[in-house]
Amino acid sequence: MAKLPTEYKNAMQSALEELNEVLLERQGSADDDIRQETNIFRILRIENYEIRHGAFLDYLLDPDRNPELAHEFAKAWIAEIYDELSIDDGGFLERLFEANEFELGPLKDEHRFSEVSIPESRLRIDHAFEVKVGKTRRVFVFEYKHNGVVQNDLAAYQAFVNDKYAGNRYLARYFVMDLGNKIHNSFESEIFDLVSKETLVNALDMTLDLAVRKDMQATRMYLEQYRDILAPEVEEQYPWRGLENILWNTWNPSYIEYDDAWKVWDKLAEKAIDDPDIFEDLAAFDTEQLFDQAVLEALEDVDNCSVRRNSGWVRIEPSKCQLKHFYLFSNLWFGPEGLYMGLNLQSWHDPKGQVEEQEKQHQLALQVLANSRWGSFCGSPEQWPSLSRIELTFSRDESSEFIVKDLKLRNRSESSKRTHGVVINIKLPIELSELKQACCSDEMPKVFTQYIAEAEALVESINKLS
Repeated sequence: MAKLPTEYKNAMQSALEELNEVLLERQGSADDDIRQETNIFRILRIENYEIRHGAFLDYLLDPDRNPELAHEFAKAWIAEIYDELSIDDGGFLERLFEANEFELGPLKDEHRFSEVSIPESRLRIDHAFEVKVGKTRRVFVFEYKHNGVVQNDLAAYQAFVNDKYAGNRYLARYFVMDLGNKIHNSFESEIFDLVSKETLVNALDMTLDLAVRKDMQATRMYLEQYRDILAPEVEEQYPWRGLENILWNTWNPSYIEYDDAWKVWDKLAEKAIDDPDIFEDLAAFDTEQLFDQAVLEALEDVDNCSVRRNSGWVRIEPSKCQLKHFYLFSNLWFGPEGLYMGLNLQSWHDPKGQVEEQEKQHQLALQVLANSRWGSFCGSPEQWPSLSRIELTFSRDESSEFIVKDLKLRNRSESSKRTHGVVINIKLPIELSELKQACCSDEMPKVFTQYIAEAEALVESINKLS
């Protein structure tokens, strides 16, 4: 297990202590009125702890405690996950939605959905449940993160499930989900699939709609409050101006490779930070916020687009494009092979939207790709309409020119309801030192300037085609 070097610990501690003084001084001079907090999840300060999320999801999926909504929430969440990952499961989704009743519960011989103990170890599965339609049991296992890294022995989860269901007809699926801001990160595992927090948010929205129709006022309130924890409205004001270099030392991508980095940060922050609100703000901080700010400042004076901060990404809207669910977005990818700046085209298919508009935005996404300098690297254009994701990763040669490193194509599941949805990811490499320069100084590195130029070129192409 790789441990955080002493020099990093010392830098982290000094930066946290300095931040505490600066932020307390800023807090004391702030003129803003103190807002009365009404969200029970924030009042109890549980939003940053995976175990607390698991406890609430435990309730949502428990038919004994949530008889009105548990089955509907389970169906919605499973459908969202299958759709995002293009999982083809032999008609299972169709049978699930057609069934008047189906079995939903914790794992075999267990009595809870969250914090499932693995015998003879200190490991606990964050969340797991079982669905049975027909003769096959389908097992869903989740490992949650909150702006951190996966530190548990995921292979042990699989062995535990295999032993538990030996002799039974079952199919198990394993997922990792980050409940914090890192919604676009890479994750490599032969066992677990990385699934976005958006799948959970979308399932909550569908369940919330049902609670409204059933006039379940109290249930509606806590569903709305939990959704606000998962996907809070992003404040336009940037709180870290002038503190970028200090923040970089509290947490940056170089720390991620060390297994104890988050625990070290937590311990040092507990000692250094006096105000609990400041602690919570820093716990939610990540380098992505600095990168997003650099992108916003680079594009804010561009006439033919508007930019908007989101949680972990920046939405870039070409001025002449009127399609509601079509946009360009930037983000920072953290992967086992390095750091990447993402340029992404999103055609999001809203199943409740107008089919004609969904078709237009899907065609526009593919046209933009075909007209870009990236299109020739993305396989056959005839294949594109059947894809849900196109991911093109670049490296750099000795002269710092971008060269193709990898292409991943994901076919749309035959059971998908989002037949006109596609995400196109272009991932351009950036070194740690270049990222620090882009985030913490006024002089931008060449690779970041190239990245912004590519974003502007895509904006111009979208405007011409709109």
